[in-house]
Amino acid sequence: MNLDEMIKVGMADLQLCKSPGVLTTLGLGSCVGVALYDPVNKIGGLLHCMLPDSTQFKNNSNTAKYAELDVDEMDGHGPETITLNNLNGTYRYLVDDFTESGKLQEYGATVKVYISGKSQPEVITIAPDAGVKNVWEVFELDHGKLNILNRAAVEDYE
Repeated sequence: MNLDEMIKVGMADLQLCKSPGVLTTLGLGSCVGVALYDPVNKIGGLLHCMLPDSTQFKNNSNTAKYAELDVDEMDGHGPETITLNNLNGTYRYLVDDFTESGKLQEYGATVKVYISGKSQPEVITIAPDAGVKNVWEVFELDHGKLNILNRAAVEDYE
């Protein structure tokens, strides 16, 4: 597939497509890319958003423009926050070490999942025997039901 056939996601943009479509973004830099995939319906989504506090800007009506982080640790140790409001589907959450160091397993990454109605988050720490190099499949949300995967990616997401 060439670049002309791919669906381009620009800065402050959000796009969806059905398989076998391909979503792409360029120039992510200090922005955040969020990719979600529903394996049942074979629908993917890609968001390319910026990190600054949107309250500091006058024209911030574009909901795809900013990602609001509770805390942004710039040393690469997180945390970063994603909020899903519509749980009428199946969503898989992965962590990708874009440096391609092959050492994601060694970092001891942790993901906290806050579910509405529960007072404490579900804490998922990368399993020591998961065999993760660059992509960690953390969990799946199936219509709001949390299924912990905690394994190396079984599919090629690159």
